[in-house]
Amino acid sequence: MIYSTSSRLAKRLLIAALVMGLVGSAPVLAQESPPGEDDFPQPVAIPADDPGGGVTNREAAVLLAAAMGIPDAIWQGLFSDVAENSQDADTIEAVTLAGVVKGKLDGTFRPDEVITRGEFAVLLDRALFHDRFPADPAPFTDIPEDAAYAKAVNGLYADGVVLGCSDDGLRFCGEDPLARHDAESLIERALAVPYAVADCEDPDEWLLFCEVYEHIDSMYLPGATVEELAAPVNEAAALAMEEAAESAAERPRFDCSIPDPVFEPLCAWASGAADTPLRSLAETAVREMVKALDPNSAYHDPEEWMEIEDQGRYVGIGVRVVTVDDEWNPFCTPLSETCRIIILDVFEGGPAYNAGLMPWDFIVGVDGNRLHGLTLGEAADLIRGEVDTSVDITFERDGDEYTFTLIRKEIVTPYTSAEVHNTESVAYIQLNSFAASPGGAPEELVGRLAEVGDVELLILDLRNNPGGRVSVLQEIAGFFVGEVPVMTFHTIDETYDVDGIGQPLLAADTPRIAVLVNQNSASAAEVLAGLLKETRGAVVIGETTYMKNTGQSLLDLHNKGVFRLTTLKWTTPGGIDIGETGVPLDIETEFPTVPLQDLMEWVKDLLDNPPEEAPEETPTETPEMPTETPEQ
Repeated sequence: MIYSTSSRLAKRLLIAALVMGLVGSAPVLAQESPPGEDDFPQPVAIPADDPGGGVTNREAAVLLAAAMGIPDAIWQGLFSDVAENSQDADTIEAVTLAGVVKGKLDGTFRPDEVITRGEFAVLLDRALFHDRFPADPAPFTDIPEDAAYAKAVNGLYADGVVLGCSDDGLRFCGEDPLARHDAESLIERALAVPYAVADCEDPDEWLLFCEVYEHIDSMYLPGATVEELAAPVNEAAALAMEEAAESAAERPRFDCSIPDPVFEPLCAWASGAADTPLRSLAETAVREMVKALDPNSAYHDPEEWMEIEDQGRYVGIGVRVVTVDDEWNPFCTPLSETCRIIILDVFEGGPAYNAGLMPWDFIVGVDGNRLHGLTLGEAADLIRGEVDTSVDITFERDGDEYTFTLIRKEIVTPYTSAEVHNTESVAYIQLNSFAASPGGAPEELVGRLAEVGDVELLILDLRNNPGGRVSVLQEIAGFFVGEVPVMTFHTIDETYDVDGIGQPLLAADTPRIAVLVNQNSASAAEVLAGLLKETRGAVVIGETTYMKNTGQSLLDLHNKGVFRLTTLKWTTPGGIDIGETGVPLDIETEFPTVPLQDLMEWVKDLLDNPPEEAPEETPTETPEMPTETPEQ
């Protein structure tokens, strides 16, 4: 019999004897010839109870513990027939606590009972390929559909671990005892599989990737198939593997948790990128997967999100920026020739304003260095610095580049500005964003409305306002209309109204309101313009707006990053959907470039003397086009 001892050396020798296949021959589980004498260093022979017999449950537990690297556990008496002082009791309990061994229904383990090939396939699959996706049926004709080991065998066959017990490969012999050299072949082949593909039940290093996928799958309003989401990830994987050096080190065997088997090229990518941490690859996969979503969805790592949140007060040059690609889609990353930083606002009195930078300038360099390869947060760190230090900003305007030296100052982001006309009864309030921060837009707007007092005309300027938080919109809308529906949300599951917050600060019928908009008035700015048009009879003046009729949820992630995901579509309470045409304009016009006082007079004159609508043209008969192009 195998010697019963607690000696670690003896246990290693036992494992060596089992793994190296010292005895016996039987139907091969993987059609692998037993190793010859020269294949391995010769271990010390350890007698077995039955050298010609099969592997027992106890021996299988020892084998799997060695393959998985599971340390012995403190005996807890998990099985009625495994006493504390019995052979390998600590190992049996360790693999049980690891979820590999389940025992029998009567609470026994039966350590000396020979394990069948089917039973060992289940244990091996559970040990090294846990949480795997269901595989296609293996071609074996002797496995009943309801066999307890069918799923495990199918998976192991798909991974090339089992090949059958007959020459034609059509029989598995699942009820036969497991021979020792078959156990060796199974474990060797299983450990040779470079990674174990698993679902997202226990994602570990892949948590970020699985987390973002789950949000998309359950909340993304436009909807996307798993194939659409996997396409950019798999393309990036193929490119990375093509560019990888042939001598690149392979990663030791690892678990690859993915939401669907179609993402498996990501696992192959990870296998050949041993120098890149799995968490980093998971984040790269997230950025690739998000490319399959609409332009308003984006992943922000912790640094990027901190940069967005900290725009209220900082030391810098006084601009509000965003990244856009060459099709003007926001939130692209990293920076490149086709993903650039564009200035949305230049804050009056700040270093950039005093130097002459303007909205729609592109920032392309800092202190003589191009920004390619950086995130927005990393570029912002270069622009910011200590108070009264200098920074060289290279920017592009109308295709030409310029470099200005600016002196950094403490910047407090203005959310609003206001002015009352010197002579006319006209007030002007500019609302720059619906960002959420202490002392932000709602608090400022209360003061601005108090400043303007009783006037006949209130001009609300929403030009270049990119929108912001729904909660901020609710507060600001409440100042004008009170606790009435502000917008209607349509999510993947339901439709519901969102109301304004608080009591109105303006009378119901005065003052008249004019809302100024342009092509960069987006999202919450479009909601407010449409709402005031419907409920207060506001006159909307300007250009076709951005036409953003979707809303994004900001989803906190475990790594302190934020996932901005399109989860809803909105309409005004009256049913206006601005997704195709923008906010309906009452007066379509371009704006003059004049001082603010003159702009206020211009708006008042425009309202007092609105342009006549162009008469509809009388249709004329269209001449028939020639069927051939005449020679030039």
